[in-house]
Amino acid sequence: ELYDRGEYVASKVDSWCLGWSAFYLLSALPLFQTANPAAEDADFVLIRQGGLSQLLDCKGSHLSENAKDFILQLLQLDPSQRMAVRMALRHPWLRDLACQRKQSHQQDEEDMAFEETE
Repeated sequence: ELYDRGEYVASKVDSWCLGWSAFYLLSALPLFQTANPAAEDADFVLIRQGGLSQLLDCKGSHLSENAKDFILQLLQLDPSQRMAVRMALRHPWLRDLACQRKQSHQQDEEDMAFEETE
């Protein structure tokens, strides 16, 4: 949206950036180098042609299906279809991670309590 120099909703741009950043943090690879149309980044051209899912399968094959869905929802080309940051916080991928972390923390506490009784 920024390169089109038209009106845009900043929070939807934030969502896009969150999707790109999430992919980068999970894979240590940029999903694409630039969204500047003048640069003709092959990966971004593929995204603009509707190939985001294909690109994620190629570059992010190690990601869980929920992680891929999280990223796909944030990187929708149409801002009206893009997941809002507030909704991202409720995405199953983040909820599942939070539950796993809570369970792990509870297990750690139980292990420590058991060790103290020995």
